[in-house]
Amino acid sequence: MGGLAGLILFLFVLSLITHLILVLITFLVAGRARMDVIAETIRVRAGASLLFGLGIVVAGVILFIMSTWMGPVGPVVAIIVAVALGVTLIVGYTALCYWVGRLITQRGAPLLAAMLGVLVVTILQFIPFVLPVFHLLALGCAALSGFGQHTHWLQQQFAGQAAPPPSTAD
Repeated sequence: MGGLAGLILFLFVLSLITHLILVLITFLVAGRARMDVIAETIRVRAGASLLFGLGIVVAGVILFIMSTWMGPVGPVVAIIVAVALGVTLIVGYTALCYWVGRLITQRGAPLLAAMLGVLVVTILQFIPFVLPVFHLLALGCAALSGFGQHTHWLQQQFAGQAAPPPSTAD
């Protein structure tokens, strides 16, 4: 197998392995309770998540552009923005994979559902225009839920109400 087909297969396997490792680490660090909340945010507020993800990308681009005018502080601001966007994307992507995996396996181990979701999402990402939609959805759902605090966390922040703590049941 060579040429273009070999390159596509190599990229798929590399992408799958990278995503499996990132999702596994993030799921174990964040915990099932937070992933449940973020996945529920995707289910309940998918449209809002997409729009909010787009807003996060626009704000990130604006901050990157502004960082070029900030003199010596600019690189620090750019690094902070890049890390914040990266962490938000990884947490949201993990919840997206977990949500997709839960749709497929209704009753399975949560980590197994997340790993199955990684496989499905990685395959779907090779369809044109699906990857940006997944990224916007991942950014938006993680931010809207306050990284797993509550499905309406951001809405409650603007209303001045405290969000209830995430459940600790595993």
